[in-house]
Amino acid sequence: MWDHDSRYRAQRRAKESERKRAKSRDKQLKIRKVDAELRLHADFQSEAETVSARMVLNDFLSEGASLFVEHPVPTGYRVSLTLQEPKSFYVRGEVVECTEVASPFRVISSQAYPFRVTIRFILESDDERKAVEQYYDEIRADFIKNKAA
Repeated sequence: MWDHDSRYRAQRRAKESERKRAKSRDKQLKIRKVDAELRLHADFQSEAETVSARMVLNDFLSEGASLFVEHPVPTGYRVSLTLQEPKSFYVRGEVVECTEVASPFRVISSQAYPFRVTIRFILESDDERKAVEQYYDEIRADFIKNKAA
């Protein structure tokens, strides 16, 4: 049989354990993936080829972004990146790296995106720079960082 003190201690340990589990859940990494459109240009005056892509918002920085595409994109290509979610966004950039992702699993979506492209944003004015920084701050605050942490 349990005495009153043993039962009280067990209940207190159970409550403390539940608080630790809840705190741990709150600190879990948040990942949000979105569809993206990448337009490929030899230069910004030429006709563009449109490529569908997937992006994890955690891979968006104020200087550039990484995203997943179906086909390799040559380094040095000029691109235009368009996101419709979580908020409409457009920026121009240049491909600085394209690597094949060596995973047989389709983690990002049911469609295979076997190449990871890293682009560096080309920001030609302070207004463009401010718009990118504002978008970056908003997605960090609303979709990536944990508000409770």
